[in-house]
Amino acid sequence: MKDRKPAETALLIYPPTGIYDRFERCQSPVASESVNIVRPPLDLAYLAAVLERSGIRVLIRDYPAAGKGWKEVEKDIRLFSPDIFLVSATLFTCGCDCRAFAVAKRHNKDTVCVLKGFFPDEGRQALFATGEIDFVLWEEAETALEELVKGTPPQDIPGIAFRERGSVFVTSPNPNPPALDSLPFPARHLLDNGLYRMPDNGRKMGVVLTGKGCFGGCVFCLAPLVNGRRLRLRGHVSLLEELRECVYRHGIRDFWLRADNFTADREWVMRFCTELSGSGLPARWAVNSRADCLDRELGMAMKRAGCFAVGIGAESGSEDTLRMIKKNITKEQVRGAVNICKECGLQAYLFFIIGFPWETRKHISETVDFARQLKGDAVNFSFPVPFRGTPLWGIYESLGLREDNARYDVNNYGLPRGGTAYLSAAELIQAEKAAYRRLFFNPEYILGRLSRIGSPQELLRHIRAAWHLLKISV
Repeated sequence: MKDRKPAETALLIYPPTGIYDRFERCQSPVASESVNIVRPPLDLAYLAAVLERSGIRVLIRDYPAAGKGWKEVEKDIRLFSPDIFLVSATLFTCGCDCRAFAVAKRHNKDTVCVLKGFFPDEGRQALFATGEIDFVLWEEAETALEELVKGTPPQDIPGIAFRERGSVFVTSPNPNPPALDSLPFPARHLLDNGLYRMPDNGRKMGVVLTGKGCFGGCVFCLAPLVNGRRLRLRGHVSLLEELRECVYRHGIRDFWLRADNFTADREWVMRFCTELSGSGLPARWAVNSRADCLDRELGMAMKRAGCFAVGIGAESGSEDTLRMIKKNITKEQVRGAVNICKECGLQAYLFFIIGFPWETRKHISETVDFARQLKGDAVNFSFPVPFRGTPLWGIYESLGLREDNARYDVNNYGLPRGGTAYLSAAELIQAEKAAYRRLFFNPEYILGRLSRIGSPQELLRHIRAAWHLLKISV
């Protein structure tokens, strides 16, 4: 933005194109998940913080969470008249998300329009076809945006795409991304924190980034493409200070501590738990973990420090599928991790994927049976997405299924467009619905849930959760 006047205002938005987890490695539609969680826009809060550090006045709008539509988008652009207009997009919604740029340019052709998200190589080029996008931030967006507003030439900024004199240029990723502690704390004072609530107790929920990177080799996962395989962790001092700010400034005591694999570094987790336990902070939190990165001592330490739930990527009940997706875990390791959660008093949230291109009804049946045996506190089924750049893309291509699954706008985790080599998309959808019915609408599960209800408010939350499950299973 060297040739433009210095930016004074910025509007950062989630456009009204559906409630998604817009974290680049997830990008999942909330309506398709078994636990209906509307998460705060952590990415926008980080971007806002670096802009404020540069002296820019920022407005954040999460239109889907607030139940607002395109009229409100136009109104905010007209009233705020931003110099920078940034949209956080998903691959699934990008076509509709970009509609927002036409609105911004119609109001002021000099507004700098920035698209933020993960896009495959050729996608970065295609995004400029409309002529309304000025920059695409596809890697380490916070650092890239800060450099842009400082006036650093775009060609010298890693991980962006930009237009110059009619041509589109894509810069290389940064081989040495900055330490996470170099970022300011997310600008939560710009969020309507009351929009984001825990599904189990209705209290305000915060999402706190603890680390990036995963050593896993899962063929379907975006984590290595988005965040790399090298583990980057927050420092404990910085992390505790952010939690303290959330508790005492924003009244947030319930958290999702976000990482590609929270328990990847056992020593780091043990030290974090010790320091959090000694801090006296009234923080209640949930994390994710690989099944092979959890043991009883670690689980007990996490429980003492306020952890209440662990999300585990079980993925499949078929040993064949676990091997083919290169998950590098066994069903026994998954079973062991769930048992550890139960012994430690932690809820186990289990995530499964059905409909890999080689799967038959037998594979799916094995997965559903395994999910029932594990008796997790929450279970989520989703469909694989062959993102370009992942090994799964090549598998689909080798089986002649690529064309049926190439359009991200109609193929997301909650809705397969194409089928497997043996099952149609319609059959997969019915299999998922039947799986939810088997797990959640049986006397054992219902009676177990009812026995744990302790208040009218809790009963109401269970009714709402049951209604959501009913909608996705019929």
